[in-house]
Amino acid sequence: MILFIPAWQHLQRGLETDDLIGQIRSFMSSKIDYQVLISDYIPHLRYFLHRHGLLECHYHNVFDELQGFLSAEQASINLQDLNFPVGSTFSYTPFHILVHFEDQLIGQVCFGQGGESLVISEVKHFSERYLTKIEIYDDRGFISSCKIFEENKLKYTDYLDSNGDWIIREFEKDGSCKVNSENTRGLHDKSYTSFSDIKFELMEKHLLKIITSKCALIISVTNDNISQISSSFFLSQMTLSFFKERYTFSEKKDCFLVKAIEGAQAVLSDRPKIVEKFQRESHKIYLISPYDSRFKLSLTQEMKEEVVYVDLREMKQEEWESIVEALVLSLLAILSIEKEESREFQVILRIGDGFSQSCLLKIIENYFTENFPNEMTILAQIEEEITDENGLTGQYLAEVEQKVQVIFQIWKSFIVKEIKTEEEVFKLIGKTRIIVDMGNQPDLFTQIAGISAGIPQINRIPSEYIKHQENGLILPEIDGLSEAVIYYLENLSEWQRARAHSVQQIKRYSGIELQKKILRITKRGQYENKD
Repeated sequence: MILFIPAWQHLQRGLETDDLIGQIRSFMSSKIDYQVLISDYIPHLRYFLHRHGLLECHYHNVFDELQGFLSAEQASINLQDLNFPVGSTFSYTPFHILVHFEDQLIGQVCFGQGGESLVISEVKHFSERYLTKIEIYDDRGFISSCKIFEENKLKYTDYLDSNGDWIIREFEKDGSCKVNSENTRGLHDKSYTSFSDIKFELMEKHLLKIITSKCALIISVTNDNISQISSSFFLSQMTLSFFKERYTFSEKKDCFLVKAIEGAQAVLSDRPKIVEKFQRESHKIYLISPYDSRFKLSLTQEMKEEVVYVDLREMKQEEWESIVEALVLSLLAILSIEKEESREFQVILRIGDGFSQSCLLKIIENYFTENFPNEMTILAQIEEEITDENGLTGQYLAEVEQKVQVIFQIWKSFIVKEIKTEEEVFKLIGKTRIIVDMGNQPDLFTQIAGISAGIPQINRIPSEYIKHQENGLILPEIDGLSEAVIYYLENLSEWQRARAHSVQQIKRYSGIELQKKILRITKRGQYENKD
């Protein structure tokens, strides 16, 4: 049996994807025995699994076992069950319900994640407008944990059993945890340095029940669990999975990392940094795409607008203006050709969590204002003329119409987006003409999604996925980006050639091939073919 032990705590807010989701999906339709061991506390687990296409996977949740929820069924809950005082009034908004009593705010009922469902996710309690408590609801309809506040500051979180009694109290100040001596639920110690220690104890307790010498474990490595992994009883059966920046290298943790890698059966990574750092163990380290390709060619040839998808998440903000300039110049060159003026474009700029959308929009606005001052002035006057009869004359408009329209079309084609889920990425890429990712570490998920859709990609850094002048272009500098965009937007034969090459690659990164690679590594510790 293969056991997958993911780290999904960081994914609960709908951000991104991770390394084990694609691997688990590749095993779901097979006859191979597997289990997903969930050691994170995720009260909205079923919603999370559904969103990532994993609801039907074979999983065991250690916190369900600890809290006594393993056999819990969906419960119906309504406002009358929430113990607000008789006479409370309820004000409905799209995302939550505000509760007032005697003209004072005493509660806020929140639904789903970001208001995405009608299932109650948490209930906030207020006293004299101070937040005093947040009750966290399991997506099956019962209270799972409770956050206690003093003067609007979180003091501790209680994790509850099925009777509503607390088992673990996690203190916000230092992250330490205390166990209820009258309700230990089988926990070994009275107190723990961190919540991560409890998660690992629960995980290993379950492994002791089911593990055999023939079992293989694939575990996501994080900053929080590296010390426990390095001393795990099951380390020799573990394949350690490193993904993006989930684990950050530091001297403080290096002793644990060295011990873990030396003792593990194998190591998976989506980037070469770990191979460079551990040359002595390179025989057991495998660079592998954690994503499965899903063959669905983009519909770009059927779309009215030609979409250029630009990923800015791995780029420095000081480079944003250069990217904007290259994109503007490429579209200007195309639309200035008389026969091409009817073409329509959409440039989608993807930014990451924490980046300022308004900052990027300001960079775009400043670029147009500085480089096309006359056209932007005319556009501003045209907007005024809509409500002001003393504006520009129709004759003057006719003289400048074509040039102004081109600038206006390019100006309005720019859209800034923060995309959070892989399904959003697939949906967008399904109508994209070309992908641009000039970051120092191109996004692997985007690369595989682009290959699945047969879309040419322009990258700065070479990789095994994008081959220069085959399914994309490799540009070490931004200077050549404008010509590269024109290359694929204007040369249909080159675009189709890149598409054909991507189609040939799809099988290589399919779910079946991903599954085969995982089996080779976990069963025999090496690829039959490292390609």
